[in-house]
Amino acid sequence: MTTSIEDVEKFSEFARAKLASCADLNLVDLAAQFQFEHDSESHFAEDVAAVQEALTAMDNGETGRPMSEFDAEFRKRNGIK
Repeated sequence: MTTSIEDVEKFSEFARAKLASCADLNLVDLAAQFQFEHDSESHFAEDVAAVQEALTAMDNGETGRPMSEFDAEFRKRNGIK
């Protein structure tokens, strides 16, 4: 995703407001908070759709795979004993 001038302006406004109310934040903290709050808004519909899709699959009998199977594969793939 390309950053636009509008994005920078929104971040600047966000940072100014946060610093005015809480001076104990650094730039990394500000950026993380900004990203979390704005990503949450932009991805909310996608997250809701994904959860709804999973619930529909479960209602249709899809049970996924056992946790033990996933765990064994995950550990093997990542070299975890």
